[in-house]
Amino acid sequence: MDPLFGGKILVQGEAGSWFYPMNSLDKAWGFHLWNPWLYSGVPSFAEMKGGIFYPPNWIFYIAPADKGMVLFMMFHYFLAGLSAYIFLRRLDMDSLSSLGGGVFYAFFGFVMINGSDLSLLSSYSLVPLVLMAVHNLIRRGNLRSSLLLSFSFALIILAGSVPVLFIAVVVSLLYFLGHLNIQDFSRPSQMKLVGFFFMGLFLSLLLSAIQLAPATEFFYRSSLEGGYEYRDLVSRSLGFSDLAYFIIPDFSAGGSYPLTSVFVGIFPLLLTLAAPVLSPAREKRHLLIFGVMILLGFLFSLGETTPLYPLFCHVIPLVRLIKYPSVFMILAAVGMMFFIALAVEQFYEIPARANYRARDILTGIIIVIAVLIVALTVSYIKDGQPKMGLIYFIATGVGGVLLVFMSMYGFPGEKAFKFLCILFMVISSFSAGMNMRKTVEADYFARKGENFRGKPYYRTLYEKENGSNLPLVFSLGNISGENPTALSDYIRYIRFNDGVETVTPTDMKKIAYKNNLLVINNRTGRLFKFLSPDGIYKSEMKDNKEEITLTPVKSFPRVFIAGEQVVIPDLKEALRTLNSPDFRYNNTLIFGEEPYIARNKTNMKYDENLQVAEKCSIVEYTPDKITVSVTPVKESWLFVGETYYPGWEAYVSGHQRKVFRVNGIFRAVRLYPGDDMVEMRFRPVSLKIGSLITALTLLLCTILWWQAKN
Repeated sequence: MDPLFGGKILVQGEAGSWFYPMNSLDKAWGFHLWNPWLYSGVPSFAEMKGGIFYPPNWIFYIAPADKGMVLFMMFHYFLAGLSAYIFLRRLDMDSLSSLGGGVFYAFFGFVMINGSDLSLLSSYSLVPLVLMAVHNLIRRGNLRSSLLLSFSFALIILAGSVPVLFIAVVVSLLYFLGHLNIQDFSRPSQMKLVGFFFMGLFLSLLLSAIQLAPATEFFYRSSLEGGYEYRDLVSRSLGFSDLAYFIIPDFSAGGSYPLTSVFVGIFPLLLTLAAPVLSPAREKRHLLIFGVMILLGFLFSLGETTPLYPLFCHVIPLVRLIKYPSVFMILAAVGMMFFIALAVEQFYEIPARANYRARDILTGIIIVIAVLIVALTVSYIKDGQPKMGLIYFIATGVGGVLLVFMSMYGFPGEKAFKFLCILFMVISSFSAGMNMRKTVEADYFARKGENFRGKPYYRTLYEKENGSNLPLVFSLGNISGENPTALSDYIRYIRFNDGVETVTPTDMKKIAYKNNLLVINNRTGRLFKFLSPDGIYKSEMKDNKEEITLTPVKSFPRVFIAGEQVVIPDLKEALRTLNSPDFRYNNTLIFGEEPYIARNKTNMKYDENLQVAEKCSIVEYTPDKITVSVTPVKESWLFVGETYYPGWEAYVSGHQRKVFRVNGIFRAVRLYPGDDMVEMRFRPVSLKIGSLITALTLLLCTILWWQAKN
């Protein structure tokens, strides 16, 4: 509530370490493809989680970070509820029952806790749209339905959450296969339906190629290649003793990290258990489909406690990119959305039909829930557990039990009952968010960035009290990182700087699992100085006040001219040589392969008798372009202390020159006497190819849509 009415902002997870600072730093430059402040430079457009091509994310180029965050979250919570409501109405649910299901889905506990993970929230809000598209395809079985499916899936891909994308595919497959007539599968109508379904999935990949092509290139160069280590994936698995965390909003069984939360709420669980008892015969198919979703969601969220999870991890490669098993609670949320709407709709059919059998079964469920409430309450009070979540648990549990019990006898009236159901679900869902959200004053990040105004390429190492070096935090750029993905060679470089010469694939996976948190211990070595940090930013709490210190760091220039070159193909040997005391590091660059040097195409005349000093300096610095003034006195190299990555082009006096990879991870351009200005631009080929595929597919879909209409 504070972000809406209290003038505060959220600082949790990616909100604090990625999205806020990205917005604060990026706004001056507008839309760009390269982030020079993180890891000595990374392709920001290739990080799927950043969602640079997802239209709602563009609000961060318009609104201030704090307002943009609140507007973004409000829009997607509303979209989640609205799309769920419309989908349930398509299933012939009445309006209030559909509203109940929509409210539950919009404010589902797991998503309330993790709302500041913008890619997860936005992808989650689009899942009901995918369900609507699949439902429409099943009913109509035509080309336009297939195209709608492709557009809805493309939006989820662009939103950027790989785990939610996987869950959306599972949801759509379960819903689609559940409506196929297996006995008549060979009939042309059924085969046509299957063809349209998979055509929609394939077209969605082509429509989102503008994101997928760069992301694929980046993935195979990053620490995420191959996914996470299996032992790390299951390290936050839940035991049976942790099942209470499904209904008590005291954060998570795995600690205080939001993505380990599995909170559902006692009242939504009660309605979910009641739905099969109340379900009319016509809903048996939907009950089975959504019941499977609930069952799989709960089982997978337990991690290796259930045998299914290890099996899926080893059989389906994409599962290895789902960091926390608890994310599968989203699969359960989709199923519970239907079950809750069905229960709210059917409760008042019990007294109307004098359904004594259903009443008896529900009475048994109520007794079990009541005993559970009492047992957990006593247990938590006895163990001294957090009390705030317990209060919400008791209020929604006891109130829900009384409400359901009275409804079986026709009280308090159908509309009042449905409104009260919605109210209890809102309280239950918000109890998790209100219990765990951290907020700060609205000018928090602006104050943190005051030290860096007017310093466009100031590179900062952020150090917390515990010694960890975190990523782009408090509107700062730095040379280590947490949430965004790091290039694998950059990680090898950092580890070599700290004395670790060999980084195994297992080590890389563990670093990726730890959010690419790169702790840099050696801050005086030569490799560290090549990263050209400008300062170490430290924040400490003293006497309940935050004290900020910015300590300058002595490092090598961001750009300089070197006259010599050596070729060392092996990265480890190259870094060992670079670190050697006998190596002339300030005048010699190390190449991984023999550099092909084109003839000098500079048209400028150079007076050999003119005596000038060899020097260079940065005259323009933006994320996608660096301009350096140079005065070489002989054939030499311009070294740029920025990460090498495919797509960087160099122009000297209008003529293109190749950008070489040097010193393991940096860039260099050939210089000749007479050169005066070097301009580097980021123009990645993967983006051009992806954009072309997306544009052509969009054109094709438009033509197909028009033809189908006529």
